[in-house]
Amino acid sequence: MHELQIFNNEEFGEVRTATVNDEPMFCLTDICRALELSQPSKVKERLSEKGVHSIPTLTNGGMQNLLYINEANLYKTIFQSRKPNAEAFTDWVTDEVLPTLRETGSYEMPKAKKNKSNRTALSSANMMVKNVMSVLEKAKVEPVFIAAEVKRLYTDLGYEVKAPLITDKETMPKLYDCTEIARELGIYSTNNNPHNQAVSVIIKKLHIPDSEIITTAFSRNGHDDVTIQYKPSVLKDMRSWLAENNYPTRIPYENSKGNQKVCTVVYRNAGRD
Repeated sequence: MHELQIFNNEEFGEVRTATVNDEPMFCLTDICRALELSQPSKVKERLSEKGVHSIPTLTNGGMQNLLYINEANLYKTIFQSRKPNAEAFTDWVTDEVLPTLRETGSYEMPKAKKNKSNRTALSSANMMVKNVMSVLEKAKVEPVFIAAEVKRLYTDLGYEVKAPLITDKETMPKLYDCTEIARELGIYSTNNNPHNQAVSVIIKKLHIPDSEIITTAFSRNGHDDVTIQYKPSVLKDMRSWLAENNYPTRIPYENSKGNQKVCTVVYRNAGRD
């Protein structure tokens, strides 16, 4: 018997989840709808078969066998979608959906252990690093962050790199993603979660210059990818915008389909310095 749960988001609607052998699975139909992917069958062709399960699910049309995908396939689908809302969807899944699944006791990530006796063969490590570097370079990640990711990869694979990097220094300015900006400025949803979507909407209104936007590599829940982060100056601009607009609780925006939407915001004291 699979434990079914439904998560709801103002922007993405309902996403059904299930657990299979204590691993979280996500309804492929819901993921494709949320990411505005019109052909689930085409998406399935690019996924690992080991992470796809057919699960009986009660729908408006009765009990049906729906496809559910594991976390690795979920992130792969998000990354390959290239949709404007992919980052916001990733934040929602990693900051709300997965933590909730863990809190209910239905899922816990296995902890990887690496030491010299079981570390990855150097030739394989080199090939993995080469492939990751190629992806990051195509994504136009800045060289210093590619170097940091290479250092992290070799260390995780059992080959510690001791060369210092600028990213290791305390003097390097902190970078913020939309969720971190929301926490810093006290921008929350009515569900008491950092409202990364509202932050993304405000950033678009500010027309932030490219020099303030940094593309970096990240590793989350065993998944390597790239993400957009912002310099501290963007935080200052966001704070000014909120003050000038009297901390609006409803922030209108237009989604990727051209429909008019509204972000409902609740502020905490952090945003009213």
